[in-house]
Amino acid sequence: MTVRTLLLAGIATLLPTGLAAQQPQSIASGVKNFAPPQKPLVLSRTVWRSLPDGKHIMVKRSYEVRIAADGDGYVVDGALIDTVVEAPPPVALLADLERKRVDAGPFPLRLDRHGQITGTNAAASDRAARSEAARASALILNQTRQSDARGAGSMEALNRILAAANGGAAWPVDLFNPARNRHHEVRRVPLPSGNQGEVDVSINVASPEPGNLPQQFERTVITRLDGSERISREVWTFDNR
Repeated sequence: MTVRTLLLAGIATLLPTGLAAQQPQSIASGVKNFAPPQKPLVLSRTVWRSLPDGKHIMVKRSYEVRIAADGDGYVVDGALIDTVVEAPPPVALLADLERKRVDAGPFPLRLDRHGQITGTNAAASDRAARSEAARASALILNQTRQSDARGAGSMEALNRILAAANGGAAWPVDLFNPARNRHHEVRRVPLPSGNQGEVDVSINVASPEPGNLPQQFERTVITRLDGSERISREVWTFDNR
């Protein structure tokens, strides 16, 4: 991968992180009463991030979760039980680190009485993970023999790609109790160059009935900027333990 393509990918992964997690008020106001299961569940999150050369990184983490009443809301505790990573050879070092990394996820999660996420564990993006990502990025860039000046920018971009792939984007506020089965919107974003970028967000939910956990929650974000297009796809699934 060239320096230019890495930098474009770095910008593209930053945009969905904040924008895709935002929840329109029209959705938030439509949530139903929440009736969580009492038994432990397996919650899996699979993330696909496209790379500039058309390939992608896939990271899937599965957690055993328990939802318990807490005051006028709920608390969701989770523990990592499995990690699967697929990545092309140029970023094999990052893939190996991801497989070995112990990720506590955003747990514990706090939900209000309607099952909407109101708070997460701030340790989800811990310093150790960032340090390992930086080290792997440096090794990859050294292998590609970039100049020092270009290498600094490339390493920053590569770190952004990894952060987005392993969970940098916030989880949907209504993940546990979706207000709608489908939602789509396009947002325009000003870029440093003066041009306009575009973030296309689509949400599709497979839900048995309102108030219960969905079977699957899928979020696809297409980021278009300066003639490039990047696709980020995330799928959360809930299964019985």
